[in-house]
Amino acid sequence: MKIKNALRFSKITLLMGFSFFAITTSVSAQTAVASDSAKTATYQLLQKTSVCIYEGQKWEIVGKIYTNGLAKAIQHQQYACKLYAEGNYKDAIIQSYRARVITMGVIRANKGTVNPYFQFTEEEKKWLQNAPDDKTLDDAAQKNSTMISMKDSDYASGGIANIVPEK
Repeated sequence: MKIKNALRFSKITLLMGFSFFAITTSVSAQTAVASDSAKTATYQLLQKTSVCIYEGQKWEIVGKIYTNGLAKAIQHQQYACKLYAEGNYKDAIIQSYRARVITMGVIRANKGTVNPYFQFTEEEKKWLQNAPDDKTLDDAAQKNSTMISMKDSDYASGGIANIVPEK
């Protein structure tokens, strides 16, 4: 009887151990997939914003109206790329969003037309729920900035660096 109970106990222990391993592995795999998905989505959003910033730069060259918005957008995008590299995807998205909004203002100020590609998709808008206000975002980007100049004219003919995320 003792041997039978010991075998039954061993089977139960083994079964519980296997179940725990299977659940842990499954959760880890789902987390990795979710993490990879968030990383990919964030990367794509940051890429789209960097293209928007280059478009804003082109419109400033043509229109020659310097609002210092381009410099501010670059500052936000550089910070977004830093956050992305650190794995902080939600904050990277929010900072990149701010950069894109500012850049669209630069394009309009220079009598340009904002490409519909730069408009925010419904999916992108979902990521912005509970985002801090503009001043908070501006303060965070400024605090973490390594930019030498905040004058648009210094970036109109080139000199834009670190606005494209590294994969």
